[in-house]
Amino acid sequence: MLTRPNPKPTFDEFIQSCTPLLKIPELEAQMRDRVRAIVKELLDFEPNKNPAKNLKQFIQKDSNFLGVLSALTSLS
Repeated sequence: MLTRPNPKPTFDEFIQSCTPLLKIPELEAQMRDRVRAIVKELLDFEPNKNPAKNLKQFIQKDSNFLGVLSALTSLS
């Protein structure tokens, strides 16, 4: 008989159960601001009809976008 693994917690459940080793409010604020800025740039990106040109423009638009692309495709 196969047993089922426990269901994954939701993101909010994970955050509530997560115990950080160290809290540095200034660093957390910097990271939050950086994430917000990256999200804003992503939402403002205007795609092109040509896929190759679109990818090139996306990567060149912001230095963080290559990291975003790597994370979305599970590449390191």
